[in-house]
Amino acid sequence: MSTGGNISATSFVNTSHNNELIVVALGPPNPGLDPSHKFPEGFEYHQTSLWWTEGTSLAWREWFAGNHYPIDPEWAVALAAPPCVISWGGDRLDFFVAGADGSLWHLWRDDNGTWGDWEFLSVPGKPPHLTTIKSTPVAISTSPGVLNVFVLGADGHIWGITFADNSWTSWFDLGEPPTTERGFASGPAVMILDSNVIEIFALGNDGNIWNFEFAGASTWTGHPAPSSVTFTGPPTVAACGPAQFVLIARATDGSLWCKTFLPPIPAQISNTGPPAHPGASHWSSGFVRIVSGDTVASTPAALAGGPNVIDVFAVNYANNLIHVHMNWVSEPSIPSGPPFVRYYDPDWSGVEVIAASTVLAVAPPCPVSWGGKRLDVFAVDPTGTVHHFWWTGSAWSAEAMPGVVVQQP
Repeated sequence: MSTGGNISATSFVNTSHNNELIVVALGPPNPGLDPSHKFPEGFEYHQTSLWWTEGTSLAWREWFAGNHYPIDPEWAVALAAPPCVISWGGDRLDFFVAGADGSLWHLWRDDNGTWGDWEFLSVPGKPPHLTTIKSTPVAISTSPGVLNVFVLGADGHIWGITFADNSWTSWFDLGEPPTTERGFASGPAVMILDSNVIEIFALGNDGNIWNFEFAGASTWTGHPAPSSVTFTGPPTVAACGPAQFVLIARATDGSLWCKTFLPPIPAQISNTGPPAHPGASHWSSGFVRIVSGDTVASTPAALAGGPNVIDVFAVNYANNLIHVHMNWVSEPSIPSGPPFVRYYDPDWSGVEVIAASTVLAVAPPCPVSWGGKRLDVFAVDPTGTVHHFWWTGSAWSAEAMPGVVVQQP
């Protein structure tokens, strides 16, 4: 799942064993209300039927819009934030979006292709201490039938709600950084460390990145920004191997910084590539700059574009899509043989501009990876048109996806 620029995208293998991509956008009002649709006006839905076998190609369905309101007009609630879409397997899809009243709404499609009704998940908190949602919801699934959704509350706290055993929990409060400058300044970013641990990251009002391990009792751990650097916007995080991941943040000067969570150096011995994770991991000593200043204009988005590879996308100050990727430092074997790979030593590429003729809005792109070397990235231009960029292992291609005007974030 990836969200940014008022669009969200995810990939999944459907019950026919075909790969599919789903792209959802917060679009313009739909003048015709069709009660048979379960989508609200302003919540545009775009599904691709993508069969990834040798020689096949992308086949997009038309954009379509549904109802304006998540519930009956008598209780009308307009939509206010980019949607979030996720699949826990099969043909199951779950959509989350915040209403203008700060509440959370949920819509789903089951494995039989049947749509449920909009579900009201209320606002974070417990009476009389209620707050409202101030960020795009982020959702993650640790196993089929389990969903965790996290948001930033107007009170500066990170809040969560869990779906398990066919029911939703009450909202729970993950709190705020234990500093004098209390509260968070961004919505959360999440990833799965293992089947039982969800890592949550957010930018604090103190200018540092904070991390919470959602696996029972935990506290917020700080990741200070380098001296003379101020972080801005939500961070992004992605796994780069078993129990290994990278944390990436944008600075106000347009640079990108990375901090890694990697295995201990003595355990790394390989002549063919990164071996299995050998033991306990640790954080690198601090953030390292991976993109120089005056480069990155938007919040970045990161994902694992392949085994032990990280791909990061953003929009630069020239309004183009840019890409950097991480592999591992390698050196010749002695006396001969395959290179020795130091997979505790990340190696970042230079900045690559993708489709320089395509001018984009300054908003986070949405990257998706669904196996092999395939990468798909979605972004919005200043007119609200969605653009699709894809990599199949040798070159980038690009296309516009007209038919809906996406509201600007």
